[in-house]
Amino acid sequence: MAQSKNVWIGRRIGQYVIQSHIQKGGMADVYYAVDQGLDRPVALKILDSKLIQKDETFIRRFQREARAVARLRHPNIVQIYTTGITPDDHYYIAMEYIDGGSLAEQLQTFNQQGQVLDTRRTLYIVRQVASALAAAHRAGIIHRDIKPSNILLHSDGEPVLTDLGIAKIKSEKTITRVDELVGTPYYMSPEQVSSQPVDARSDLYSLGMIMYEMLTGKRPFTGNTPWEILSKHMTETPRPVEELRPDIAPPIALIVHTCLAKSPDARYQSADELVAALDAALRRGSTVAIPPPTQVETPEPPPPPPLPQEQQKKKRPFAAILLLVFLFLCLLLAGGAAAFGYPPVRARLFPEGVFVAAATAASTTTPTETASP
Repeated sequence: MAQSKNVWIGRRIGQYVIQSHIQKGGMADVYYAVDQGLDRPVALKILDSKLIQKDETFIRRFQREARAVARLRHPNIVQIYTTGITPDDHYYIAMEYIDGGSLAEQLQTFNQQGQVLDTRRTLYIVRQVASALAAAHRAGIIHRDIKPSNILLHSDGEPVLTDLGIAKIKSEKTITRVDELVGTPYYMSPEQVSSQPVDARSDLYSLGMIMYEMLTGKRPFTGNTPWEILSKHMTETPRPVEELRPDIAPPIALIVHTCLAKSPDARYQSADELVAALDAALRRGSTVAIPPPTQVETPEPPPPPPLPQEQQKKKRPFAAILLLVFLFLCLLLAGGAAAFGYPPVRARLFPEGVFVAAATAASTTTPTETASP
C-alpha cells in the first residue's frame, strides 16, 4: 500500500508536481503538490481507480458534483481549482491546500493530554462549519460525511469544510457492506443508518456528534463493531453532555442535544437555525466562560455615629472654655467689689465653699479698709 502511494511522488499531473503524501481517505489519496504555473501549494486528491471501473455514469456524476462544489464561494469551504484525468485514467481534484492539519488530529492531541477544547473555541468552530453547510445546502449539496477529519484547520485555527459532493457520488453506487456505508459510523445520522432519504438535517446530526466530542472529549456512541455503533444511533440516547461537563451552560447543552435528536423534525430545521443558536450562545459570554467579576469603585461608607461618651468628649473642650470665661468674670467682679468697699459677692451668689480660692486670692491682692482704734 505504501509503495502505491509513493508511486505518485515526483510525478507531474498537468501543471501540478506531487511532492508528498498527506493522507488516505475512503475514496482517494491526498497529496501535497505545487502548481508550477501559479507557484502555489495545492492538495491533489487522486480517486481510487476501483471506484470508477470505466463507469461512465459515475464519471459524469463526479464531474457534475465537482463543478457544483467549485461554484461555492465561502471562506469555510475548501476551494476547488480544477479536476482532470491522468493518462492512465486516474481522476483527480486539485484544491486549496490547508496547512493546519485537521480537527481529528487536534482532538486526538487533546485526548492524549486529557484535555478538551475551550468551550468558546468549540462554539466558534461549529458555528463556522454550520455556516459553510448552510451555503452548501442552499446550493442543493448535502455533505453526508461530516466528521472531524473532513474539517481542516488553517494555521490560524480557522476551520474549512472539505469533501463536499464526494459522498453523494459514493452514495449513488450500490452498497453491499458496512464498510461501504456512506458516512463514518461514529457520526452517521439514524436516517443514514436505516438507509432512509437524507436531507440537510442529517448533516446537522453529524455536526452535533462532533460538537459533543469536542466539549466532552468522548464520542457519544462507541462499540466493538461498526454495527454495534450504528445500532446505538437508532436505539440509544447519548449521556447528557452536562453530566460530563457540569460547567457547560444549559443553552449550550440544549444546542448539542437538539442536533442529536433521533427524529429530523426535532432537530434544527436548517443550518441557518443552528448558526443563529450558536451566535446567541457566543454573545452570552457568561454562558460560555464566566468572566471575573467587574471591579466597581464604590465610595467609602460614612463612619458610624459616635457613641454618647465620644460626643461628651467632643463637647468637653467648649465647656471648659465657657467655664474659664465664667471664672474670669467672677474674679473681676470680686476684685471690683473689694476695691469699692462692697461685701464680697462670693457669699451672696454662691454656696459656701464655691470659688473659695478665687475670693481669697482677690482679698490678698486688693487693699481693704480697717476700723480705727
